[in-house]
Amino acid sequence: MNLLVFNLATDADDPILGFTTDWLNALARYCEVIHVITMRKGRLAVAENVHVHSVGKEKGYSELRRAWVFYRLLLRILRENKIDAAFAHMMPLFAVLASPLLIIHEVPVTLWYVHRSTPLLLRFAEVVSDSIVSSSEASFPLESEKLTVVGHGIDTDFFSLKENDGFSSSFEIISVSRISPIKNIHTLIHAANLFQNSRGEHAFEIKIIGAELERDQLYADSLRKQIEGFGLTEKVRFTGSLSSIDLRRQYQEANLLVNLTASGSFDKVVLEAMSCGVLVLTSNTAFRAVLEPIEPLLFVPKNDPYAIADHMHRIMALSPEARTEIGRRLRDLVVAEHDLDRLANLLVNEVFVSKHVQDGEEGGS
Repeated sequence: MNLLVFNLATDADDPILGFTTDWLNALARYCEVIHVITMRKGRLAVAENVHVHSVGKEKGYSELRRAWVFYRLLLRILRENKIDAAFAHMMPLFAVLASPLLIIHEVPVTLWYVHRSTPLLLRFAEVVSDSIVSSSEASFPLESEKLTVVGHGIDTDFFSLKENDGFSSSFEIISVSRISPIKNIHTLIHAANLFQNSRGEHAFEIKIIGAELERDQLYADSLRKQIEGFGLTEKVRFTGSLSSIDLRRQYQEANLLVNLTASGSFDKVVLEAMSCGVLVLTSNTAFRAVLEPIEPLLFVPKNDPYAIADHMHRIMALSPEARTEIGRRLRDLVVAEHDLDRLANLLVNEVFVSKHVQDGEEGGS
């Protein structure tokens, strides 16, 4: 298969979107050639059969110029290559812009979308897309007969089991997300204060890992005031955004990841931690059905700091053997249902294959 991918950013060093490089390399194992049209590019670390073309946001191009470059690139790629399918990864804009030319060249387009927001552009993209894929039914906010649930794509070889399975002198808790009100970090800090007052003889530390965007600076400042007011300055610290290698180390050194985003969709961060065998505590409803059978303590029904502190305390009280066994079961779940290679195989060999391609293969056999 010759695949065309629309990508927001192709940069192996991007702290948020660096994983798309791993996705491209996984897809490349099942494709002859992949052409990528990306909004911006940085350090490229892609397979030899992956060719990346940027519309120039990293060069400061205006929106009008980027649109012109987009169509120039798209026309050249379609003219010089027999493209079998297109994949718009979190790029409804490119799916909509490309749709007239893709229809003319009989190239089916699949949209990947995992988010709560429903911009008007997404509704247009739903119409022009031949198929839609998402990590769960709740991850795609529109009702659509085109939707196929395929799980997430976690590099389980990279996000591997942590080496230290026993409790350290300090109970390590991490939160991984951008610093935003929707992530409910303030609730975690409130729970930490309650946890501090009920922990007994156990010490603990909380690391808040993630970028502070300018639009959320007031919220970040309020969190620091909250930490100071609770007397938690020695217990809670901000690390900023981390590279994927540094983030993996944080997962592997942690005892617990707390994720309080009530998104209803599978959060990649939670799955990465689970892949490292780290226990998780979340209020994300998408995880309830999979976590409660493994260990009910891992799911907290609502963002109630008292309930969260109680679950944290009871998780901390688990024996090292019990925590190790739970961690291995969490990893097994991710490997079985959200492994990146599994996703790439599924996308290329089942989702991207259009009916006319299948018919062509059957006619020639």
